[in-house]
Amino acid sequence: MRNYKHIVFTRFNVRITKDMNIPSRGLNDDWLTRRIEFFEQFCLPSLHGQSNQNFLWFVLLDTQSPDWLKQKMREYSEWENFKPIYLNGSHSEADGCTEELKIEIRKEIPDSCKYLITSRVDNDDALATGYIQLVQNQFKEQQSAIAFTSPFGYQYIGRRLYVDFSRDNHFVSMIEPYHPGSFKTVIARAHNYLYTVCELQYIWTIPMWVEHVHDHNLANQDNFGFPVSSADFCRRFVTDKIALDDEPGRGLPGQQIKYIVYGVPRYVVRKGINRLRYHGPMSVRNFIESFY
Repeated sequence: MRNYKHIVFTRFNVRITKDMNIPSRGLNDDWLTRRIEFFEQFCLPSLHGQSNQNFLWFVLLDTQSPDWLKQKMREYSEWENFKPIYLNGSHSEADGCTEELKIEIRKEIPDSCKYLITSRVDNDDALATGYIQLVQNQFKEQQSAIAFTSPFGYQYIGRRLYVDFSRDNHFVSMIEPYHPGSFKTVIARAHNYLYTVCELQYIWTIPMWVEHVHDHNLANQDNFGFPVSSADFCRRFVTDKIALDDEPGRGLPGQQIKYIVYGVPRYVVRKGINRLRYHGPMSVRNFIESFY
């Protein structure tokens, strides 16, 4: 008998600023229309296609969302795992897991539950079909909160796939003992600062996530990863009408050789600069020492 509850969070269009006088981009019809398109192409089918369906999916929305979006959410809710959660106020990464959201979480957790597993995925990204199972395989009745992430994934950029390596990626999960008055969840801190509230461990496996990089991103950027064929992606990810171009006429092997010669140095330098920028000089030393 399972003694845990697994909840996946997606911040769809919740407000990310406390200043109510600033218009929320998440209520703009043009922005929402584009996000729904990405959501139905990437995120929704990838969660619906999980091999392990033992989870709830909290899709977090602004209470002022337009009626047409609320109707969309009602349609998605025909799948019992899908739970649209309408929230007031600010629910950015800096706000963490707010008390308003915790109230909604408590509603879904029975008194007999001893552990809480939480994961997060952005509304324009996708997870491999085995992702939920991979996370639940890490459950060992942990006595303190532990976060997990898989460093290898893909970036989807302009119809092409690139393998990416990111130890600080936002495809993170947390396992913790469940106490109704003091639980954390994976969104307690911004994904790259979860280590400040719990231990962070890495699951070394084949690519388990896809980050969709496009011109509507807030922060995602091209990491100049290794160009690969879409064959593995098509076997292990469920998406809808995604255009994939392996450039058969222009020679993928040639692109890969070019990357090894010119791209690897650029990739390493860029990763190092980003670690220095976001985590300070000691982070590079800690990264190197983690392999010993």
